Parts: sequence; structure tokens; C-alpha cells
Amino acid sequence: MEADRNEFSDVQFSASSLWARRGWVILGLLLGALLALGFVFTQPETNRSWSQVLIRPLGVDLTRGAVDINRAIDTVAERELAGSFIVAERTSDALGGEPGPRTLRREVSIQAVENSQVLEFSYADEDAEVARSIAQNFAESYLAIRGELAAETIAASRAALEVRQSELIDERDALIAERAAIDEDSEDDLVANLRSENIISSQLSDVSNDISLLSALTSDPGDVISPAQLAQTSERPRTVPTVLAGAVLGALLALLAALFFDRSLRDRDLNDEDLTELGLAPIGHLPRDSRGADAFSGLGRRVSELMGDEQVLAITTTDEGTAASQIGTWFAWNKAESGARVLLVSADFDKRMIANQFGLAEGPGLLDALVSGADPEDIVQRVGNMHVITAGEHAGDPIGVLQMVGMTRFLNRARRMYDTVVIHAPNVVGREASLLATWAADGVMVVVDDDERQELQKVTDLLQRTDARLLGSVVLTTITA
Repeated sequence: MEADRNEFSDVQFSASSLWARRGWVILGLLLGALLALGFVFTQPETNRSWSQVLIRPLGVDLTRGAVDINRAIDTVAERELAGSFIVAERTSDALGGEPGPRTLRREVSIQAVENSQVLEFSYADEDAEVARSIAQNFAESYLAIRGELAAETIAASRAALEVRQSELIDERDALIAERAAIDEDSEDDLVANLRSENIISSQLSDVSNDISLLSALTSDPGDVISPAQLAQTSERPRTVPTVLAGAVLGALLALLAALFFDRSLRDRDLNDEDLTELGLAPIGHLPRDSRGADAFSGLGRRVSELMGDEQVLAITTTDEGTAASQIGTWFAWNKAESGARVLLVSADFDKRMIANQFGLAEGPGLLDALVSGADPEDIVQRVGNMHVITAGEHAGDPIGVLQMVGMTRFLNRARRMYDTVVIHAPNVVGREASLLATWAADGVMVVVDDDERQELQKVTDLLQRTDARLLGSVVLTTITA
């Protein structure tokens, strides 16, 4: 649960930080749109020309029944052949070597028309004549290469079959010669010879049929059914989509920059300017390991100046498990040791840290007094010169008790008896009861570790919603006392 709450607070802090830097996003959006618009108008006008080719199936005997043309043509393989280096090289040679094969492969667009035997080749150039010439030559080079490959395949198959045919004829002639030398009384040898001759003759017949079939196979690669024409109108990059894409990209880059800036802020120590920007006046910086009176003397004077004649000070934190949670206790202790009448009131209703720290009884305490109407002097416990009221052991819901009863009357009685009342209300981010306990205070001071920047904004927002009088914040630093 702790990890979930910290993650939520981190996200909310990031959201609030980004909202504070929304001008970055707006500026990025405008700059991206302007740059994209500049790109559109600085691009030269181009002329695009198209050429369409009807592909015919290769290696198919069209004289034998119906042929499924779409199944006989693999458009994926044909697009790969059309985009191959050999086709681009043939086109480049036809154009006199300019542009080169690599440029043609990159810039010529090849599309297969859906549910058809048609490939479409297109090319754009500032010169309309160049665009038409390249589109047309590319289509013609593709058909020429396709036809040559088909003819080479058929020729290679014919040559292999003719070699096999010659071998079978030689084997048959050898058997005929062998049969002439067989003695008429050797009937078994004669039968075996005839059987072998029949097998070879059957194979020879099959090979001869295959050779005949090759002549019937198609080797026509296809035709250019739509020759490339001069472009009737020139084109630029589409203005609206390009500007929108530039604006979105600019806004995203600005957003990333804001996030990076937000994260970089968290990696450095909080300083007075950061605290002022977050809405908390800087009160002071304390070494995290301080426990002596000297470390709190300056802090006490500064808080007294801020409080003036007010008596009730609530001290809250951004977390509950750090040294920041003990500052309220040590502040009250040092003030009591200086001779002031000090009451420390614990609003730590979950962990009851103060009771455990000083070995005090958990009750009767604050919740018990609020429910029963008891006076502060009836439930105080002494720790040296300091009077302490623990959180209490009432079994009821602390939030419900504080909402129904409140602490104003209880604190008004304490004001008559003590010079200073310190309310220890750790981690108002995760504890509504701690937040409710600060409402009746005359002033609220926030204690934060210098690496808890992401929580401080959340604490400030919560306290400002309650109209609390924010005195400021004390930052615990890593400097040793």
C-alpha cells in the first residue's frame, strides 16, 4: 500500500508540475506547427507519373482447362522482383546511369492493385518528363527481366530433359544390342531384357511428353496497360496533415522536456526558491541527525516570530517513516527545556509513534478526551518538563470522531494552561485523520526531507484546501550536525 500511495503521489506531482509548465507544451505545439508549415512551403513542387503493368502467369499451360490466374500469380513475390536491384540496374542503364539503382529502389513506389494482376509503378520529380520516363522505363525493365527469367527457366528445364532423353535412348539401344547376343535357349535372360526395355521406353515416352509440354507453357511476362503520362498537376506535401503532425511532435517533445526537467528537479536538494515556488515560505534547514538544543534554537526563534501571539502549532510531514516525523517531538522537547510551558499532542492515530518513543501509556489520550469531553490536564503525561497527550486508545474511527467533535474546544482549554501547544500530525497525504487534526491549529509547519520533492506539492495542495495558515517548511538536509 505504501508503494501504491507513493506512486500515486508521484504521478499527481508530475501532473501538477506539467500543468504549471503547460506554456512549454503550448510553445512546443506552436513551434512544431510553424516548422512543419515552413517545411511545406520550402519543399519544391513535384510531378508524379504512374505506369501500370498487367502480369501474366508464367509456366502455365493455358490450353489445358481453366486456370485460376490469381492463384497462379504470387503478387508478393512479384513486388519483391519488381523492387529488386537487377530491375533497378536495368532501368538505370536504360536512363543512361542517372539516377542510380539505389536511388531508384528507394524512390520508385510499387503497389499491387487489390484483387487484380496489376502492378503500379510511380515516381515523382520536379521535372515532369523525368518522372514519366523513369516510371515507364521501370515498368518495362520489370517486364523484360520477368520474361528473361521465365525463358531461362524453361530453357534450363528443356536442356535437362533433353539430356535425360539422350541417356534413356542410349540405355534402350544398349538393351537392343544385348538382346541380339542372347542365346535363344536363355528364355529368362530374354524376358528380363524385354522387361527392362519396356521400362526405359515408358520413361522415354514420359520425358518426350514433358519436352512437348514445355513448348505449351506461357513465357509472356505481361504488358504495360497504362503507359506513364505527363503529370497534369504538381503536388506539395499535404499542408494540413503535415502541420498537425508537426504540432503533435512539437507538443510531445515539449512534454518530454517538461518531464525531464521535473525529474531533474527531484534529483537535487530543495532550496529556498523551490519552497517559495511550491507555496511554502522557507523557515530553515536542519541536519537530518540533529537532536540537540543548539540545532533547534534558531528554528524556535524563527517559528516564534512567525506565530506571534498564536499558541497552537501543527507540525506535519511528507512521510511517516523518516527523521522528519520526529521533528515535532524534538521541537516541543527543546522548547520545554528552555522553560516554556509546552504541550505535545499526538495526532498519530495509526502508529502511535510518540507513545512508543517515550514508553507512555497509549491512553487515555486525545481521542478519549474528544469523546468524553475530558480536559487536557486530566489526560496529560509528563516527559521531563514537557507535557504529552498521546493519540489515545478509543476503539472508534478517528476520522469520524474528529469530524463530529473537532478539536477547537479542547485546544481552547489547552491555550489557557500552556504557552505553546504542538500538534504532531505526520503524513497528511496518507492520513485524513492527521489532516483533520490540523484544522484547529493557529499555524501549520511542514517538515520535509530534501529528497521528498514529489510529496511536498501534494501536502501543500491538501493544506491549502483546508484554508490552513501555512507558516512555511523546514528541510532536513544530509549535512551532519
